[in-house]
Amino acid sequence: MLDKKDNIERTKGALYPYDDEKQDECEPQWSNLKAALTDSRIFNIAVTSSYDTGKTSFLKSFFKENHTFKTKFITISNFMDDSADASNLEYDLEKNVINQLLLSENPHKYPDSHIARIYPYSNWIVLSIWALLLIISGVLFSLTSYWNTFWKSEWFRKGLLLFVGSILLWFVIYHLVHIGYKLSWNAKANFGIVELGTGVKDSASEENNNLFVLYDDEIKYYFKQSKIRVVIFEDMDRFQNIEIFQRLRALNKSINDSQWIEKNERVRFIYTLSDAIFQRNEVDLDEKTSLIDENKAAKDKAKFFDYIISMVPFNNLNSSKKIFKEEIKKYDKKNDDTTVIGEISDKVISDISLFIRDKREIICIVADMNTYLETLIHVKSLNEVSNEQMDKLFAAMVYKNVYSRDFDNLTKGKSNLGHFLKRKDNIARAIDGQISRMNNADNVDNVFPNPDSLKKYQDKDSISNLLALIFDNYDSIENEIDLEEQDKKALRFIKNTNILRYLLLNNLIEKDFYEYISPTQYDELSDLSQINFIRNVIEQRLVEINSPIEDDKDSLKIIKFLSNSNANFKYAYSSSLLTNCIKIGEEEKAYQILKEVCMLAKKTNAKVENQISFIEQVVSNLEQVNNKGKLENSKFVLLARGIFTWWPDYFVEIFKQKNYELEINYILKCLIIEKNNNLSSLEDSGDLISFLLRRKMIDKYIEEIDNSHEISEEQKKGLKKSIKEKEEIDLSFGQILP
Repeated sequence: MLDKKDNIERTKGALYPYDDEKQDECEPQWSNLKAALTDSRIFNIAVTSSYDTGKTSFLKSFFKENHTFKTKFITISNFMDDSADASNLEYDLEKNVINQLLLSENPHKYPDSHIARIYPYSNWIVLSIWALLLIISGVLFSLTSYWNTFWKSEWFRKGLLLFVGSILLWFVIYHLVHIGYKLSWNAKANFGIVELGTGVKDSASEENNNLFVLYDDEIKYYFKQSKIRVVIFEDMDRFQNIEIFQRLRALNKSINDSQWIEKNERVRFIYTLSDAIFQRNEVDLDEKTSLIDENKAAKDKAKFFDYIISMVPFNNLNSSKKIFKEEIKKYDKKNDDTTVIGEISDKVISDISLFIRDKREIICIVADMNTYLETLIHVKSLNEVSNEQMDKLFAAMVYKNVYSRDFDNLTKGKSNLGHFLKRKDNIARAIDGQISRMNNADNVDNVFPNPDSLKKYQDKDSISNLLALIFDNYDSIENEIDLEEQDKKALRFIKNTNILRYLLLNNLIEKDFYEYISPTQYDELSDLSQINFIRNVIEQRLVEINSPIEDDKDSLKIIKFLSNSNANFKYAYSSSLLTNCIKIGEEEKAYQILKEVCMLAKKTNAKVENQISFIEQVVSNLEQVNNKGKLENSKFVLLARGIFTWWPDYFVEIFKQKNYELEINYILKCLIIEKNNNLSSLEDSGDLISFLLRRKMIDKYIEEIDNSHEISEEQKKGLKKSIKEKEEIDLSFGQILP
């Protein structure tokens, strides 16, 4: 879709340095370096600046234009922390330098080297040896008495003997060359110089711990044979150890003092590094300044090097907006693209550029974004990508690169962001409950010392509003609101991360986040909450919070998925799933869900209002379907039968609610359907009426019959008649309890 090369044929997303800078772009550093290299008294040169200011690009461009100096770049990456043992760092540095100097060259150029290496023998070498031996054999044979006899024999015999002899000689020579080398190489390995190891040698001798001393002759021999006169050590500041420069300076002096190096061909070392490497400790302003040598870093730097070239950063030190825009521009779509692609908003780029200034990191983010964008377009067959989608995709790639470990933990279920997105609604409900309780108790300020944040907390689905409320009242919320420990850990992580906090507070990462990092995530389901819901059911985690699913198609997909997995619907705590199980006739699955709802309501100290609210949602769903004439009577009353079986007190509890009209009308309709259709597959309506009679609730239901606008006058009369008949029967058998 997008052109993979930029205007200088540099692969987009590549992190290697440029080598095409010109002298006029690099003045005065270019001329200063040239002068330093021609000064016979300068051997150690430092190229200093802050990180990512183009030091390597400058040097590669310089030596590409100046072929007089034969150079060798030594790149030694170090990602160890500051606690790493200094002796190990020095040893690893020396080992890597020797590896890149001595072991990276063609061994045929260094025949006197004592380091045991494999010599690659080409077929041309073997062929030359074979031809030479063939000629020698011919000469020796000509001196014998058989020479004339051989040539007088028949041509077929002569040809056959020559052919067979040549083939046998080639076979023997080929194997003797390689077998002979292996024998000599093993001898060198066993009896020759000590080989390079992977750790510090166990020896009391300082010489054995200093590889530059141990391989001194080999290193000098290398420079004599290779004619390399400039060695560039890249990013030496990553080692955070200035003792390394002492060893390299000593090595340089040893090489140049050698009789093997001509006076006019001195070897120079160039180091690219940050000035901060020599600042060992931060200046403590609380200490007496008389105890601090504030100039020590500058003096150490001047002491180590013979010449210092400073690179000047041309980019804005406070913002990398220009770098972001230049990198994004490289991926501009072609005119013949069929997909209309929006742009990342200027505000988002400007804001992110305040946090991220490393050019390599920016290149990675933009390259990742292009890759994910192309995949998203391909998988989803999108005809248009909006500006909002581009912003969210950009935010997802920033998170992926900056918080790579947390991103990797998403698939493992250990990500802080993933946990927050999964538990966001639960956290919001816990806060809502606390707000409600405190409003009743008139002590809001105890937990929310910043009352203005409550006024902003209106859109409860907004991650931004929720986090703003939490961060404004963080300490009190953490202590006063009952949250899981993992919830608190995730919130602490977000609170203490600058970039992720910004992305969430600006709604750049929301519940659709997974759509951008996994384009196939929602081929079957529509959002992350549904994925988490399925996981909870399969893992048999009972979540006592209703999980309504707005789209019936998604709800049916989940039912099918769980059925195929033989999942226990007891854990599918969702009013939407219960409704759809009833609609499609999955009676057993419906009762598994409903039974758990009823059992929760009957538990000690259970929040009955939660289960009543759950059933109210199912009743509302069934009423909508029933009003369209798409629900059979037997399915319509299925809910009421199950409730009466496992939680008959529900028919009493609803009168304690403020709004119960919907449920009462549903129950009345169920009683009418039971009466008119003689439906008694579980419990008939008469048992419910008897129960209400015993609980002395029948008068309230009769009152609701009179007030109902959902049933006809004829139905009202018939229902009242049924109740009266049941009342007379119960009285005759003495079934009414005192």
